[in-house]
Amino acid sequence: MKKMWVELKRKYKYGGSKHFAIHLLYQILNKLFYFECLHVMRLSMKDINSKYLSLHNGFSGKFLSSEEIEKYFLGNDSEFELPPNVLENRDECFAILENLEIASYGWYSKKPTAVTGEFKISIPQNFRYMHHGYTSEKYRGKRLHAIGMSKALQILSMNKDCDGLVSVVSAENASSLVSTERLGFVPIGKIFIIAKLNRYFVFHTKNCQSAGVSLRKNRPNIFAHFFRS
Repeated sequence: MKKMWVELKRKYKYGGSKHFAIHLLYQILNKLFYFECLHVMRLSMKDINSKYLSLHNGFSGKFLSSEEIEKYFLGNDSEFELPPNVLENRDECFAILENLEIASYGWYSKKPTAVTGEFKISIPQNFRYMHHGYTSEKYRGKRLHAIGMSKALQILSMNKDCDGLVSVVSAENASSLVSTERLGFVPIGKIFIIAKLNRYFVFHTKNCQSAGVSLRKNRPNIFAHFFRS
C-alpha cells in the first residue's frame, strides 16, 4: 500500500492532475484486460530546444565504437545491460561521458525494434528509433538523457542520413512525456493495444500511418489484429 501511494505522488508531481487521472484509469482498465496507449513522437533539428545542445562542463558526447561497446557493455564487470538484438541490428550507441566514465547513453536503430515483448515498431528509413536510454544514478537530475538525444541527432543530421528521431512513450509514463515535450518532440499520433487471453487488437491513428510508423508482431505465436483509422 505504501509503495502504491509513493507511485501516485510521483505521477502527480511529474504530470499533474491529468497524468494522475490517466494512471488511475490504467489501473482500472488493466484489472479487466491488458491496455496500453503509446504516444508516437518525432524530433527534428528545427524543433529541438537549443538549451539541450550544450554539454555540461567536464562532459563529452560521442557515438561509441564497436571496441568501446565491447568494453562498456560486454565486460565481466560492466554495470550496463546490452539490450536485445542491438549488435545484430547494428544499432548505434551515443554516450555522454565524464572522463572515461559513461554518465548516460541511448541506442539508435534504423531497423524494427521491440517496444513490448509482443510488438516491434517500424519507422521510415531516414529516421532513427531511440531506445533503452539510461542515466547512471549519480548523474540523474542533469537532463543528460535529453542532451544526449539532441547531440546524437545533431551528429546524425550532419552526416545527412537522418531526418529525425522517433520516440514511443506510454501514456502512463508522465515524466518521460514531459521530458520529450520539453526537448521539442512533436506528437505524430497514438497506438492503442488491447489484449485478452493472448489475442491482441492494435489500433493506429491516421497520422501514424501517414508518417510511416506502425507496430508489427515481435513473436509469431500471438494472435494480433491490426487496425488503422
